[in-house]
Amino acid sequence: MKWEVYKRGTIPLFRVSLIMEEINQKSIRKLLPTNFSAVFYFNNGPVLFWSWNKREIKNLGDEIIKICSSKGGVEKYFKTIKSYARRAILAAEKIKKIDLKKLSDRELRNLLDYLFEEGSCAHVVMTTEVDSIDIVFEKFLQDKLREELPAFFSEEDFYKLYENISRPIYRSYINQQELAMVRAALSRTEIEKEINKVFKKFWWTRLGWETILPYSKKFFNNKILKLRKARDLKGKYLKLNSRVQENIKLRRAIIKKYDFSKEFRGWLDVMEKFFYLHDLRKEMQVKTVYAGNLILREVARRVKLDWNDLEWLNRNEIKLILARARLDKKEIVRRKKAVLVLVDKKGYKLLSGEKAIKFANHEIVYKENKIKDLKGVGASLGKVFGKVKICNGAEEALKKIKKGDILVCPMTLPDYVTAMKKAKAIITDEGGITCHAAIISRELGIPCVVGTKIATQVLKNGDLVEVDANKGVIKIL
Repeated sequence: MKWEVYKRGTIPLFRVSLIMEEINQKSIRKLLPTNFSAVFYFNNGPVLFWSWNKREIKNLGDEIIKICSSKGGVEKYFKTIKSYARRAILAAEKIKKIDLKKLSDRELRNLLDYLFEEGSCAHVVMTTEVDSIDIVFEKFLQDKLREELPAFFSEEDFYKLYENISRPIYRSYINQQELAMVRAALSRTEIEKEINKVFKKFWWTRLGWETILPYSKKFFNNKILKLRKARDLKGKYLKLNSRVQENIKLRRAIIKKYDFSKEFRGWLDVMEKFFYLHDLRKEMQVKTVYAGNLILREVARRVKLDWNDLEWLNRNEIKLILARARLDKKEIVRRKKAVLVLVDKKGYKLLSGEKAIKFANHEIVYKENKIKDLKGVGASLGKVFGKVKICNGAEEALKKIKKGDILVCPMTLPDYVTAMKKAKAIITDEGGITCHAAIISRELGIPCVVGTKIATQVLKNGDLVEVDANKGVIKIL
């Protein structure tokens, strides 16, 4: 198979348009350090298959590692990436503040174009490059670590050391939000003021590719008032706040013990920057997608159509609808069943319904895997037994995961967090040490094995498994 395939829950076409419609633009492609052109989107009912060309995505990751091999290259690279992200975020926040009802049709159409102009660089560059790093950086860093260690080091000891040395000293936005809520509950100043501060900073953290509804001020109000009644709130705050410091101390101790080289310490710093980049990318993605949805809803209101139907159109089709073109409702039905977009050097191909399914079946084929043991990377150590729940999207996870279940999914995203907090352990097909599942599982203190490739295919709902994240192994019992 030529595709690196990622599975997700349903993501309507319009939400990915900032990537799909812009990636083959010459002005955007030249921003990437390698020749990159092929991306494949196929939404089949409740499941999305998102695919990069395997060779291209790996070459891109390898090139980014080369760029980051010098201090000057690292600084320039991350400075550039952050500038793209900030530009997109500022545009999204500007749109959020506008009273869209007061705009003319022309102004609303121009605002949609403005969002694409300001957000396309960040969406194309960050979506491709962060995914490429997740694919290649894991093995690269492990190989570098092996070079630093004595030859007699056992595999089990190696992976324990690797998990410890790769624990992030960067605080994820999930952890920042939790800390901010506890801090607000502890504050002696006016509670309303504290709630407003938390809401203003973290309103977007519920958003995801599947979830388009942000947190309300009422959500934070209820959470913070409830925290005020909790026992030993100060102790909870100290425990939350100490996680990063503990990881810093652990890393320093390991570096001192094994006398790691300056080069390897530099790569650990690069790793931390990639942890941060994951969070920045997610903030950029969800805020811009939300801004696009606000515009979409206003278009739907004006033309008296359901915005859920308009989500299955691309940007140019939305602009035609705003110009009062007729909506082809039969085409919407076909796209909700299945829709495919292939972007490559030949251009932009869009298919729907049975045509999309037939084309996709030739491009992405999953083989049936019958094995007893699964192998991945232990991202958060521990060993537990439990029953499997297979979830292909955040919405499915929120419905299915109960306290003590083993969450098995292609990859977690921010809208998975509520379900992750209930899980006893997490297993993913995708990802490495800098991925969302790895970061959040460490903060939650639950075992996590990432990068199994085939967990969602091999495991079944209700399977009893042993998750040994110390060895990166899952056994079906």
